Amino acid sequence: MSVITSIVFGDIFKYEDREYIFLVQTDSITYAARILEPDVSKIINRQYEKRVASNSILEKNILYCYVKLETAQFKDRIAHFKNTGQDDFRLSVEKLPYSLDAKDKKQIKDEILRKDSPIPIGLKELVEEINI
Repeated sequence: MSVITSIVFGDIFKYEDREYIFLVQTDSITYAARILEPDVSKIINRQYEKRVASNSILEKNILYCYVKLETAQFKDRIAHFKNTGQDDFRLSVEKLPYSLDAKDKKQIKDEILRKDSPIPIGLKELVEEINI
């Protein structure tokens, strides 16, 4: 497996025509949040809002584990954590020339560290050490 180098928490990269936010990396796992397209982002956010309005319990549902991005290039899109740590970034990845703003980075870190989130514990432990 090739290792992604010179990339830090909040940097954006492209893999197989999809955009991702780099979170952290171990020797065997690269954790990244996928940036969903605006239409898919709207659908998921709308479903979440309906569930909240009906008092559904959502904290442990990975479908609703995301952050609405405010960085200009990604406005109205969400960073989704559903498959983080499961994607296989073996082939070439393309680091894009921009990064998330500080507010989005903080929201992502907070979502990952949220006590009742279904985020993998290994990712929580690694992200806890990151200073933003």
